[in-house]
Amino acid sequence: MTLVMSLISQKDNELLSWLDNAPQTNEVARSSIIFAGLSVIAEEFKKPISLFELGSSGGLNLQVANFDYEFSGQKFGNKNSKLQLMPEWSSATPPSISVDVVGRRGCDLNQLSVNNECDCEKLVAYLWPDQIKRIERVQIAIEVAKQSPPLLDRADAADWVEDIFVNTEDNGSVKVLFHTIAQNYFPQSVKDRIMVAMEKAGQLATEENPIAWLVFEFEGDGNPKLILKTWPSNKVSILATADPHVHSVSWVN
Repeated sequence: MTLVMSLISQKDNELLSWLDNAPQTNEVARSSIIFAGLSVIAEEFKKPISLFELGSSGGLNLQVANFDYEFSGQKFGNKNSKLQLMPEWSSATPPSISVDVVGRRGCDLNQLSVNNECDCEKLVAYLWPDQIKRIERVQIAIEVAKQSPPLLDRADAADWVEDIFVNTEDNGSVKVLFHTIAQNYFPQSVKDRIMVAMEKAGQLATEENPIAWLVFEFEGDGNPKLILKTWPSNKVSILATADPHVHSVSWVN
């Protein structure tokens, strides 16, 4: 303990700057449940997907289509990926269908970049040092992301939905807004503006240019739920529940 306190004292100014922003753990295991939700979207619309993420940090979960998954012994995703995610899976599995992601863009108030080595160190350092598998998972995800970094914006979530998501030109794909355990960090005014913007965008959606909102967030007590809302059908579906770090998933769709 004396050695640790001595090191903290020596690096005091450097460490204090890390406290200016909230930790960004960017739990990569959540890609499992997001990919499952994207499978439902792909089956419903039979179209490629343009992904938009709120609270994307380094954009690791925007690589969702570039990971390999196993749910109840069934393979999904990119079988050649360096990163394989295998959560415990109960009940049915999601649709076995190709998920074709043709666009990826994210935003965060304190955007990190996999092209910046200091930012990569932060993504790892925010994890507990005894969580070896979790650290290895993030390190591999960073290497995957470096091969094809998504477009990331430093922006307020509500501003970004209103200015970027809503106004991005339709191209025959499904525009999907998603976020995972992020909205707890948003002020109520931001959440309200996002809701209004999505409803307005939904009113303009068509069968040719549909919109989906896929969220993995806490809804009251208990574990987070994976909830999907789609337009123009204006349909809401609870797809699954899981623990926050997605060690296990209960598929309910």
